[in-house]
Amino acid sequence: FRCGFLGLLHLEIIQARLEREFEIVPTITTPSVVYELELRGATERMILYSPSDMPDPASIEAIYEPYVDLKIVAPSSFLGSILDLASSIRTEYKNTEYLDEERVLLSFDAPLMDVIVNFHDRLKSVSSGFASMNYEPIGYRLSDVVRLDILVANERVDAFSRMVPKNRAFSEGKSTVEKLKAVIPRH
Repeated sequence: FRCGFLGLLHLEIIQARLEREFEIVPTITTPSVVYELELRGATERMILYSPSDMPDPASIEAIYEPYVDLKIVAPSSFLGSILDLASSIRTEYKNTEYLDEERVLLSFDAPLMDVIVNFHDRLKSVSSGFASMNYEPIGYRLSDVVRLDILVANERVDAFSRMVPKNRAFSEGKSTVEKLKAVIPRH
């Protein structure tokens, strides 16, 4: 089964109950978003719900990724560290607005995928828990992403397939494989 959760707390509660009540250890993977594909010769965009359903890359003209309007409110003393964090994902800086002498509102356009994968936890970490964020969908944009497949015993495991920026595909794949090496028995 594939399930989605509203946050890490919900995920951890369900995971603990599955382990305690049913003695099932679930595989937790990266969340995903819905992409739109423009196929060669097609008049309408195809909706891609899962990376494992992606058609042959040769038939794809363009991939569109959901973007959000990301707003961060934080004490102005954390402005530098928050801007550094925002630059570590694919954000597009829009505006800085000082709400008062001590609080700042930062606005960005960002890919939804980058926002839902660990961004909130990292934001709380760099701001000592004082920053908060909100985001709203603003539509789809042309994106340079590829499907990253992970092979286990020379077989593709669909649960590990995900869409990643083309320039980060190698590092993301390497990181995932190193984690799996530590978890999966050698046999």
